[in-house]
Amino acid sequence: MVKAMQQLSSGLPDDRLTPPHAAGRLWRQTFVGLCLGACLSTTTGLALGDATVTTLNGGAVGAEILKSVGLFGTSDLGSGVTLKLGVLVDQGSLASGADTLSLNGAKLAVAQIKAAGGPDIQLIVETTKSTDDRTVTHALDDLAAVGAPVVLTGGVGDTPQMLDGLARNTMLGLDGEGRVSSASRGKDLLWTLRAQQPDDDFSGAVQYLATFTPSIKKVSLVYRDKGATANDATLASFAEALKFEGMTLASAGLVPLTGSDYSVILGRLKLAQPDAVFVDETGADLNQFIHQFRVAQPGLTLIGGDYPPGAGRGATGDFENYVFATDWFDAAHPGNNWAALFVRTYQTAYGQPPETFAANAYEDTFAIWALLRHLTAKGKALKTGLDLQSELVANHGLKSLYGGDGAELDDIQLDTKAHRVVERTFGVFRVNGGKVSQLARFDLGGANFELLP
Repeated sequence: MVKAMQQLSSGLPDDRLTPPHAAGRLWRQTFVGLCLGACLSTTTGLALGDATVTTLNGGAVGAEILKSVGLFGTSDLGSGVTLKLGVLVDQGSLASGADTLSLNGAKLAVAQIKAAGGPDIQLIVETTKSTDDRTVTHALDDLAAVGAPVVLTGGVGDTPQMLDGLARNTMLGLDGEGRVSSASRGKDLLWTLRAQQPDDDFSGAVQYLATFTPSIKKVSLVYRDKGATANDATLASFAEALKFEGMTLASAGLVPLTGSDYSVILGRLKLAQPDAVFVDETGADLNQFIHQFRVAQPGLTLIGGDYPPGAGRGATGDFENYVFATDWFDAAHPGNNWAALFVRTYQTAYGQPPETFAANAYEDTFAIWALLRHLTAKGKALKTGLDLQSELVANHGLKSLYGGDGAELDDIQLDTKAHRVVERTFGVFRVNGGKVSQLARFDLGGANFELLP
């Protein structure tokens, strides 16, 4: 145990602490016992941060946490209840930082929920590998073996192994990264609490292009290959958004799952001669694409659906004047008191402002607390993910960090049949001088689109 804690603190691998791998099984598992304010044990070298007991909740006190989420004076908060919460992270995403941020957001939420008088939530982290779907199967089975009824699935997406594993283990899966495709809408036990990426970004992005630059008529799409069914759905969504604004599809370029050489796609873009390009990439892949795009297509209008952690942070570079449209968390301008508390405490805990992945995992962990409170208020015990799903159907309005004004919080409204978000705050943003400014706002489906002064 001591060696494991030392390893976790240093982030250095130690083969003596790594369990034997079964054939083809590339996974790492880390138990994070935040109920005591510190990591209890690990079997790998996954670095989870050095937050101490005093900084784990960002310096927040219980009363201000409860007040910020509208629970001040509530008596039944789940104190004394223990809940095991699984978190799936992808090995590649950990390297790029996205899933590390998600994990940090969940850790902060767990610590604050405990400080507010809520349940002891124990994070159980399972690391998967995007090139080996068997790791998802093993991860979900391992979580079930230790009694976790719910898992944050954002690090994986809606693979067949994910859907089968949730059903087999009657485990509720909550996606906070928008990786659930339209092809998996309504699948039992899998819910997405973020807008679907990139499909739900298209309408606002295209409206912005049509409003800001009316001369744009032909737009190309560059998007990541997620399988034939998901690809067809994404392309159909993009074509529909273009048609609504009187535009046409110039070309569509699929990027292989593990690809980072865009020379072929960029060559085809030159032949298609679009007026603008929408790119569906994230993380290091988006960095690579934009760098190659700026060289091959200087001056061509580019808009994306993400602004990943660590991208374009300098005053010059490839991301200068990059425009993106999505439900992005703007830490520099939190809209409500809960968001302001989150930004301040995350900065205290981790020494940097939060990004979208951290915000969503934090928000989703609080959503799980809300579902647990609804369940226990009825005198019911939590046995499987089906119990939490029943409460999600009955109480499908969840408080959000996004939008709102002061003490007034917006809700994440969910479609209980499609298991997806039907109400969410979006924006169009531009990177300038390493800083982000908001250009427009819109609601799901492009409703209420408005350019900002």
